Amino acid sequence: MKKHIGWMAVLLTGLMVLAAGCAKTPAATPTPEVTPVATPEATVEVTPSPTPEATEEPKTLDYATIFKEYPDGINPVTGLKLQGEYKPVLITISGAKAAFPHSGISKADMIYEIMHDTGGVTRFLAVFSTEYPTKVGPIRSTRVPYLMKVMQWPGAAYAYGGNSTDGGTGYDVRDYFDKLPVAIRANGVEGPAYDLYTRSTDRKAPHNLYVNAEKLMGKLDNAAPAIGHFIFNDNVNANPDGKDYELNYFKGYTVKYEYDAANHVYRRFCRGEAMMDKETKEQVSVNNVVVQYVKFEYSAKEGLAKANYVGEGRAEYLIDGNHYDGTWKQESETSQTMFFDENGDPIQLKPGKTFVDVPNATTDLVEAQ
Repeated sequence: MKKHIGWMAVLLTGLMVLAAGCAKTPAATPTPEVTPVATPEATVEVTPSPTPEATEEPKTLDYATIFKEYPDGINPVTGLKLQGEYKPVLITISGAKAAFPHSGISKADMIYEIMHDTGGVTRFLAVFSTEYPTKVGPIRSTRVPYLMKVMQWPGAAYAYGGNSTDGGTGYDVRDYFDKLPVAIRANGVEGPAYDLYTRSTDRKAPHNLYVNAEKLMGKLDNAAPAIGHFIFNDNVNANPDGKDYELNYFKGYTVKYEYDAANHVYRRFCRGEAMMDKETKEQVSVNNVVVQYVKFEYSAKEGLAKANYVGEGRAEYLIDGNHYDGTWKQESETSQTMFFDENGDPIQLKPGKTFVDVPNATTDLVEAQ
């Protein structure tokens, strides 16, 4: 029995050693790889810049611009700040010697003087757009050369004292009346608008008819389109040594411009005498003088003038003491006149008043002696 227990013990021990030798060492559990977490970069807040407001480019002052619409707030007749609504009033004034001195003419912003007929007579077409005198004149009848200028003033009021009779094709005012783009056409002799006119007792007819420009302007219900005629520039350089000039319209009638450097104006003289305003006692003075040389024709029937405005020709300018040569061009009867310097660029006038002389192309502007 003891031998049996001993054997059993040896056997058990052997089995245990065998088992221990055959047992596998458990494999090591692999350490999982740790993927590092990226540290987030600091976010910088960017404040968006405000979008700049679109700035309107200033209008380039060329003829295409000013003939379409003059810059806002600027009077297209003077190039100065517009006072109130733009309501131009045009008036035909006698150029006969008996009509001097005129009334109200010193208040005009632009004045044309144009050949009238073979008899050596001119008339004025005065444009009022800033001040409107209650007495302007003496008023005389209109003719084709004036009406063709009136064609360039849409929406204006136009006053005149009658009209010419038939002088033949191209000379009859009735061919133009229906084409005029004016808002009011006031005939002081033959039609409505008698309430605008008066006759003075200190002069004999026909040099005693006057119109109330203020009252006529008041009859314009709407402002006129701001159509320009010239380009104005504040930076025009003055020439303190500016010369005086003369222009001969015809034998016995010469106008003169004396340059006043202190006041930057040209003072006008007619037939050797200062061109005065009877009402204001002021001499007619302007900042610019434009001379448009035009070929005139005359009717055989009555000697009436016809101006060849359509086409091109010579021009001269007096601007704050400076003299310039140039040219003018007009494409049709209904288009505006364009004025250029000697280089072919649009002429630039000094803001203010302008006198436009329209003599025959055979004459010249010369230095006064």
